[in-house]
Amino acid sequence: MRFIKPILIASIALPTLFGQVTNVQAASTTPLLDLWTDESKSKSSNPSDTYYLYRKPIKGAFFKNMYSGYTFYYPYAWNLDAHQIPNYARLYHYNFRIDITVQNTAQIYSTNAAYISKTTADIKKYITKDSSWSKSNGKFRLVEYSRPVVKGISNDMNKYAYLFVEKGKFVYTFQLKTSDKHYAQKRKDLLYIASTFQATTPKKFDLKKTTKLSNPDISYSYQGNSLRIPKNSFMMGLYTSNSRDVDLLSSKLKSDIGSQFFYKPIDSKFDSYTKELLNKKRLPVVTFLLEQGNGVKNPQITRDIISGKYDANIQNWAQEIKKLNGPVFIRFGNEMNGSWAQWSHQNNYNDPDLYKLAYRHFVDIFRKNNTKNAYFVWNPNISSSPNYEWNHATMYYPGDKYVDWIGLTAYNFGNGTFSRFLYFDSLYENLYYDYSRAFSSKPMLIGEFGSVETGGSKAKFVSEFFAKIPTKYTNIKIALWFSAKHDNYNFSVGTSQSSLDAFTKNMKNTNVIKGLK
Repeated sequence: MRFIKPILIASIALPTLFGQVTNVQAASTTPLLDLWTDESKSKSSNPSDTYYLYRKPIKGAFFKNMYSGYTFYYPYAWNLDAHQIPNYARLYHYNFRIDITVQNTAQIYSTNAAYISKTTADIKKYITKDSSWSKSNGKFRLVEYSRPVVKGISNDMNKYAYLFVEKGKFVYTFQLKTSDKHYAQKRKDLLYIASTFQATTPKKFDLKKTTKLSNPDISYSYQGNSLRIPKNSFMMGLYTSNSRDVDLLSSKLKSDIGSQFFYKPIDSKFDSYTKELLNKKRLPVVTFLLEQGNGVKNPQITRDIISGKYDANIQNWAQEIKKLNGPVFIRFGNEMNGSWAQWSHQNNYNDPDLYKLAYRHFVDIFRKNNTKNAYFVWNPNISSSPNYEWNHATMYYPGDKYVDWIGLTAYNFGNGTFSRFLYFDSLYENLYYDYSRAFSSKPMLIGEFGSVETGGSKAKFVSEFFAKIPTKYTNIKIALWFSAKHDNYNFSVGTSQSSLDAFTKNMKNTNVIKGLK
């Protein structure tokens, strides 16, 4: 991908608008403004009639979100990003952003109070003020907090405020982010929005109606090794705890393996196993975990990445991958929307921008080294934890300019206390349609998946995904099976003879790509 820095224009008064972005921007730029601008310009196929916006001379801009059900006025010079309206809307300018999400607490079997309590739990020690009031248009709570400035972010914004508006079973959540210099004014602006806010009845939309499904022909060539995945085909890959066990599994399956992924900590140096995989005509997928290899927990690791602590390690990878004779895929900090990840919201002040800036910093180092054979995969988990709209996967997207592939991850954990056996369609159909709509310009891969035996037929699960991916899920071009144990779950290919037989049989399919050319 070639990155072209946007040129921002002076403010322009606009008439009644329909669409995704109100293009009103300051004549200066910062890393945060670049990020929000890139996000707003990223492609989706969400319906364009989910909201409308018009401007009034005195009150400013009037915004009505028909999908989520609310209206308010805001200062007319601000930018509006509504390209992911089913999940969030954003107001932003050069010195602030306000993210707006709506939580139906009944749908998550919770209460308004529990939702607000859990939302603020991880920022509790940073709260500077907490105030509440009630008006005819809702019950309001303003929670203000701050964090230390991150030295790696030019013109960092470290002052925040949550505005929670309760109306029935809905909590309308506004998160303001700005700098200390601009906080007083932006706080006033937020309270102005609160004074004009009105809850409305959400309108139902058929989101699948506008979803664009793709069936691309993938073709990458680099110094002797080519990745070719025709339409209605996909590449099959594996992970094993001991990387070289994939070779043993390949022998058992009587088939070459198209791709293989392995994990590396962010402070690691280049692993020559990457080159070894290319020599075997196997596509390497390197998953960088945002943690240190010595096992020491570092809750500020995303800020450390942004501030350059691991630049030497990242540059070493960029320079060595550049020397290789084939494509290398990189998954950076996957499952960022899960509280089990050290780089999730818990250690980032409920601010997804910090993850996104770390991701972009990583990619920028590869670009500065002109590493053209590296392809970047952005890969959340199907389940957000907590399962709140402000923690939805779309909140962590770093922008189309920084993402080559969209990763999907969902496992069948079988029958258990909190799960039931799910076949491939049940796991992936809604996820596939949601991501196809939200990230409509990108090919997809399954970054990791697997099934246990408990509660159903693992062999049927295996046969189903081999049959369905090239026919129904045609934009999924690579699938990486996690053939290992994780906690009490065994996803290994050979947990039963029937599972092994299903893999062996289906690896013979002509629409399964088994290696680089």
